[in-house]
Amino acid sequence: MANKDIPNGLKPNHNVMVQSREYTLASGLAAKDGDTIFMSSGGLPTATPGLVLGVAAGDIIDISGNIVATSTTGSKLQIYDDQNTVFISQISIGAATDPYTTKLTTACFDVAGSSGAQYINAAASTNDLYKVVGVANEPNGSVSAFGAYQKVLCMINPVKHFRSSQA
Repeated sequence: MANKDIPNGLKPNHNVMVQSREYTLASGLAAKDGDTIFMSSGGLPTATPGLVLGVAAGDIIDISGNIVATSTTGSKLQIYDDQNTVFISQISIGAATDPYTTKLTTACFDVAGSSGAQYINAAASTNDLYKVVGVANEPNGSVSAFGAYQKVLCMINPVKHFRSSQA
């Protein structure tokens, strides 16, 4: 059966214990649950590509406690920031032969899609943000079929994570 095209960002693989951390934001960050979040040169969460801070673990909450699309100064965002977290994501196209077994940190992919609907783009590796480490299950428990819109297990490329000693 063909996979459905339903990208909804990156979600932690719930087979393991995963924790998020709350970050205080500057104004201007637009992000939704499942979006890749980067770290600015000033140490704040940003949408501008650079070192990966982690993945948004919910929506932005303003200082009044309301969910907002774009942060104002003092807004909060929970972020999965552990570089060892395994995420589930849709990939543009999966391959029957596994190209992900190499340990090279250059064998990684970028993200594409709009906020709240990001997915792994197997055709782009300019930033080498995510390493695919396996095939994920569909919500019904069956293994995701190879091909377009496959669900995969992935991790942040260790050399692109803000805590990496290799960055």
